[in-house]
Amino acid sequence: MPALNSSGTARKGRITIFRAFAGLFTILFLTAASMPILDYTQRETLAYMKEPTQQNLDKLHAKQNEEVRKRWQYAAPLGLAAVAFAIPIYLGYRRKTKAQG
Repeated sequence: MPALNSSGTARKGRITIFRAFAGLFTILFLTAASMPILDYTQRETLAYMKEPTQQNLDKLHAKQNEEVRKRWQYAAPLGLAAVAFAIPIYLGYRRKTKAQG
């Protein structure tokens, strides 16, 4: 028989939905944080390859740093959502182990 919460409804389905969302957001966060934006620095790379000057190198590095900032701008909300869904799972697991022990 599934565990019941204070209102008498089954908790099992809700916890698995939290786990599914936590897993989904974790996977999305890791993907967004590690996948480079394709062709983001292509123009600067080609300019540096044609004429390898310090100014072109600085532009290339600036564009690469901008890509990293942009990637984390998209990945950070996914990471926060993963943590927000993981907190109730952790607290429920902690209460469960204290009640058993």
